[in-house]
Order: sequence, then structure tokens, then C-alpha cells
Amino acid sequence: MGGMFDMLGKREPYGLIERSDTSLTLAAQTDSFVIRRTFTLSAERPSLCITTAVTNTSDKPREIRMRSHTEWDLGALATTRVRFTDRQCREVDQDMRRVIAELREGQYFRRDDTPDGSWTFTGSKGLAVTQRFDAAQVETAWLCAYPEDLGEIEAEIAAKPVTAGSGETVAFVQDLDVVRAP
Repeated sequence: MGGMFDMLGKREPYGLIERSDTSLTLAAQTDSFVIRRTFTLSAERPSLCITTAVTNTSDKPREIRMRSHTEWDLGALATTRVRFTDRQCREVDQDMRRVIAELREGQYFRRDDTPDGSWTFTGSKGLAVTQRFDAAQVETAWLCAYPEDLGEIEAEIAAKPVTAGSGETVAFVQDLDVVRAP
């Protein structure tokens, strides 16, 4: 929920509300929102679909800002690569040296530089992780690798702010595919 969800404020922990052989749904409630997160494994490919749905339970419109923050240990950090096509159809293919050099600031991708619906990370451990999302929903993307000795790349995509009326639900969907790197 970005900076809007007060992790230390008045809230209930996530609880399991639904489960099957291939999915589970968790829910939590804050003063103004019900948050439902559904994790579904694909039967056709090595993919996990994560749907986050936020319902405004207050009696007035509320702004919702969702983001996805993942951390990956894919091997030697400096040579871990990210590949994507940006919104101007430019191909981006880079290692993490620039991201590491910027310390906690990392590297932001805004406006036309934002990945257009997916990005793929590969590293020396032989895995390729692709994160897919609705490009129309995403405002910015960010990479960070700090502190470097953790050996992890942090990848974040932030959805555009959405105002939800009383009782309205907003959803953000992403797919994570993990395969052996070519």
C-alpha cells in the first residue's frame, strides 16, 4: 500500500480466508481498507500470480497507492542483469553495477523509461525471473542493491495512485515466472 499503510498503526494481521490446491487468499483490515492478497500457481507454466485487491471501507473517497517490492538473490550481484522494453520501445539490458554504485538511491525508471509490462532478471545461479504487470497501472519502477554485501537486488514497481469511492475495490495484478536462464 506504499506509504499509506501504517504498519505500526491500528491494524489486524493477515489471516487465511480461502485455500485450494493451487491458491490461497489472505486478508487484513485497517481503519479504512480491506486488503485481500491472492496467490495462485499456474498449472501451465512455472508462474505465481499475485492479486492484491484493496476495498475502501470508509464513507469517503480514499487514495490508494499500491506497490510491489521483491528481493532476489540470483548470484553474483554486479553481473546480475535486468532486461526490458521501456514505454518508448527501447531495449534495456544492463548489469547491476550502476544500481550498486548509487547505494540506497539505486536506479529509478520513470515516465518513458518505465518497463512496458514486464522485466526479467538473470544471474549467475542460472535462473531467470520475469515480473509481468499491467503497464497502464504502473507509474515508476526502481532497483536497489544496498547494502551490496547482502547480494540481493530489490525490484519495485509502483502503481499510479487511484481514488476509490466508498465500497469500491481496486486491484493490482502481477505474475512472477521463474525458469532456468537460457
